[in-house]
Amino acid sequence: MILLIINVKTLNQNIKADEIKSYSKAGIVRRLLVLFYDTLLTVAAIFIAFQPIPLAENLIKRYPLIEPLSSIYLLAIWFLFFGWFWTHGGQTVGMKAWRIILHRQDGKKITWADAFSRFLISNVFFLILLFMIQVEVISIKQSLILAGLIFSISYIWAIFDRENRTLHDLFSRTRISVLETKKLK
Repeated sequence: MILLIINVKTLNQNIKADEIKSYSKAGIVRRLLVLFYDTLLTVAAIFIAFQPIPLAENLIKRYPLIEPLSSIYLLAIWFLFFGWFWTHGGQTVGMKAWRIILHRQDGKKITWADAFSRFLISNVFFLILLFMIQVEVISIKQSLILAGLIFSISYIWAIFDRENRTLHDLFSRTRISVLETKKLK
């Protein structure tokens, strides 16, 4: 019987520079499948986190300045979801399913600062679009079109990059690699 063991580094170890070169580059299709998988989980986490907000509706109506806090709260949940997985092994649930790992370009594990940087860089335009919708500068339809363009540009960039890096990989100095599998007989 052949067993497949995923070569995952422990939390206290760093990936060595020579090991990075041996990792395969994560392709676009795999990354998009991970994104789809993780989006489902993120929506579920935000849905659960949203439950207390309607309970505070009277408070929000009484004190309008509190309303932005609910958005900040949900944004924090979104970041903590990804940040925790990235800093605790370099993999979200979707990344584990598709055997890819996030690490810094220098081979070290992701820190909270790295996670925040990556999250902010990969979502800054979407956050601006959400704000523009909230203050009614653009419509939801217009924001969806812009979001699609922004998303496409980052991933189209990866097609032309030698190492399959998206723009948020480049700017956050992180990298996504396919984990090797070892066959045992």
